[in-house]
Amino acid sequence: MDDGKVNLAAGWSLIWSTISGALGGVGGALTVFGTLLVVVGFVSWLWQKRRGTGGGHGQQSGLIWTILIGTLLVTPGVVLPILLTAVDIVLNAGITLWRRVSG
Repeated sequence: MDDGKVNLAAGWSLIWSTISGALGGVGGALTVFGTLLVVVGFVSWLWQKRRGTGGGHGQQSGLIWTILIGTLLVTPGVVLPILLTAVDIVLNAGITLWRRVSG
């Protein structure tokens, strides 16, 4: 905490850059592959829905699994920093509010 501010995203960024640096760029490759997987899965689902051969209720299992796997691959480099930034904002707002109310 610097000046009483929570910064979880910076801590995770340091950890992830150390891990991905030790692995020789595997983290970046996972992020790119996961993003491509989500995009291709979604476009495929849209194409099937347009053609009328899929995309209806009960046939979304493939899309859900593709997005789930892609998101898991993207999580360390993209999703987790976004979530931690959101948590930082909420915690810092709470701390600021607490300080104003109590002092």
